[in-house]
Amino acid sequence: MTKREEEIAARVAQHKDELTALRREFHAHPEISWKESGTQEKIIAYLQALGLTAERAVSTGVLAYLRGGKSKGALLGMRADMDALPVQEETGLPFASEVPGVMHACGHDSHLAMLLVAARVLTELQAELLVDILFVFQPAEEEIRNSGAGQMKDHPLVRRCDRLIGLHIWGDMEAGTATLESGPVMVASDTFRAEIRGRGGHGAAPRRSAQSIRSRRVAFSWRSCSARSRGNSTRRPRRCSA
Repeated sequence: MTKREEEIAARVAQHKDELTALRREFHAHPEISWKESGTQEKIIAYLQALGLTAERAVSTGVLAYLRGGKSKGALLGMRADMDALPVQEETGLPFASEVPGVMHACGHDSHLAMLLVAARVLTELQAELLVDILFVFQPAEEEIRNSGAGQMKDHPLVRRCDRLIGLHIWGDMEAGTATLESGPVMVASDTFRAEIRGRGGHGAAPRRSAQSIRSRRVAFSWRSCSARSRGNSTRRPRRCSA
């Protein structure tokens, strides 16, 4: 690292205890998709204490703008997700979830803490920044049909971003390291609904029916294919045929 990079790293390290405290606070008080109102209030209060103007966006999300001291107008977005999962925590940790049936089991509590501390450090360095920064706190990442990303990406401020970056913690990596790879890295999911229509018949005259049961067998085969793929690494995508 350059001397300046070392200085910035040292500045970040000074906030380690705050980072840990923030993460544990979010972890103890998780909220599921589109119910992140308490989380939203905590984020807004933190950003306002830094002198930033924070606004509510797409219901329970938050946006905050930091103008770089040496910026010519380029805008960099930095994004973290907010929601927890409908999971009962059984870790026994002193900062375990206090909400029955809800847990930050996917790391979003860490993402929130990381982006808030990043906002603090970057605000301290505002005079040096060559770009403007938009801090994006996105709700409902775990929601598929009504995705928070689907709504946040269309917000006018987000659409102005020249670049948008985000990250996800990864337990297999050594603390203090990061990686950037091309191609698929993590698994995604989607949903669909299939309506199978047929014409009833009789076993003595199968040629007169539309064989809708056979179509259902094909759909079930695809579900079985999905189940067989669960042993594969998400970092090495494979094709499964049924």
